[in-house]
Amino acid sequence: MEACPLSLDAAIGRGLDGAVQGSLEIGPVSRALDGQPQHLRTAAVNSIREALTPFVKGDAVLLPASVWIVTGKAS
Repeated sequence: MEACPLSLDAAIGRGLDGAVQGSLEIGPVSRALDGQPQHLRTAAVNSIREALTPFVKGDAVLLPASVWIVTGKAS
């Protein structure tokens, strides 16, 4: 097994606002907030923004990630 570290742009070049919006539209956050009152949605937006801010580099939000290369031999 070999780790190949990389950075993924959560903003897809759309900046912090784009990364926050994207996180609200897909995945577990979207499902968790579905049908919730506005004050909870606002609190979630603020928390997501705060969590992503340290990863902002220009128009990118670069999150650390890794791809694992796994090789084997038939026995």
